[in-house]
Amino acid sequence: MPPKVAKAKTTKKKKGLKKKKVTKQKSSSELDYFDKLTKANITNNNLLHELDEKINKNSKLIEKCKLQDVEMNELKQELANNTIDRYSITSDMNKQYRQLQNDMITKIKLLETKVCELQNQLNVAKLALQESAKEHARIIAEKDSLIEDQNVKMTYLSSEFETMLNETVSRMTNKLEIVTRKWKDDIHLSEINQRRLADFHITTEKI
Repeated sequence: MPPKVAKAKTTKKKKGLKKKKVTKQKSSSELDYFDKLTKANITNNNLLHELDEKINKNSKLIEKCKLQDVEMNELKQELANNTIDRYSITSDMNKQYRQLQNDMITKIKLLETKVCELQNQLNVAKLALQESAKEHARIIAEKDSLIEDQNVKMTYLSSEFETMLNETVSRMTNKLEIVTRKWKDDIHLSEINQRRLADFHITTEKI
């Protein structure tokens, strides 16, 4: 049994050594934990400070974003208004252009119609002038023909009248000669009657 007692003593010694080592380890580990906790607190404080700064920056950025959103909305509204205005102006200009185009087309059609009417009137006037010229030429030709016929008739009538007058004169002279022969011994002519007889180429010598 003695060896068992020896073993007990050795185990007690080992336990004492172990306790000393544990206490030493605990003290050193507590210091390490404290240092680590301090460092962690410092790091945490630094992180909290940085977080606050970032939160402030983020809040400022959020405010700036809100302002930019407001400006963006205002610009969008202004753009929409400008688009509406531009559309209305474009629509008005298109309406005015179409109205002017329609007016010009109407005026052009009216002018074309008037030109066609005037052209037709001009053609009718030309035809009427040609017909009038033809009629005038025909009338002049007819009048010239009538004048020529009248001249021929007048010439014929004058020649006929001259012939008839000559025949009448010759007959009268013959009759006068016959009468004068009958009354030759009893007729005494005055100067006036002799002149009248001279007009018929009769003299007192013939008588």
